[in-house]
Amino acid sequence: MSVGGSDVKTPGQERVVRDAGGAVDGKCPLCRTAFKDHPDLGTWGAEMLKLDGRDLACTTYESAVLNCVGQATPWVRLWYSRDVPGHVVKMTSAQCSMSVVKYEAKPRK
Repeated sequence: MSVGGSDVKTPGQERVVRDAGGAVDGKCPLCRTAFKDHPDLGTWGAEMLKLDGRDLACTTYESAVLNCVGQATPWVRLWYSRDVPGHVVKMTSAQCSMSVVKYEAKPRK
């Protein structure tokens, strides 16, 4: 990743334990609801982005205004695609915005 003209290395993969249903094990630290039963308060959608001269179908996510206990949350909007290594194509928040400008998909092992 390039930030302010400097290359920044991102950490490797972190393994996350998932239960049989696909949800992450554990409970929400705010409302103590199990993650597998926790409501998704954000909004999901789809959008096409032009990236590196190619049209890219993305899944979008926009955070909810209030979290599970009714507190205001920071606004963020994300664009995901499995065709891009790391899957995050673009992120916009009140504080910053970042976007992939070029990528090379490598074959999966």
